[in-house]
Amino acid sequence: MRGRPGPSELAEVTAWASANLHLPISVADLARRGMQSTRTLHRNFQTRFGMSPRAFATTPTAYRRAFAP
Repeated sequence: MRGRPGPSELAEVTAWASANLHLPISVADLARRGMQSTRTLHRNFQTRFGMSPRAFATTPTAYRRAFAP
């Protein structure tokens, strides 16, 4: 049975995205950074944060920090 993805699975991705807000970041970029397929990344973001990676990447910085592991 699959559980909720742990903080370490997405910590690198969310930290990198937050540190690179000045860059255009695609879901494929996030997936590569997290060493996951785009589908797996999407599923993990939905499970962990209740939103897609694209929604996460386009949310305001203060809101995004609240989700950072």
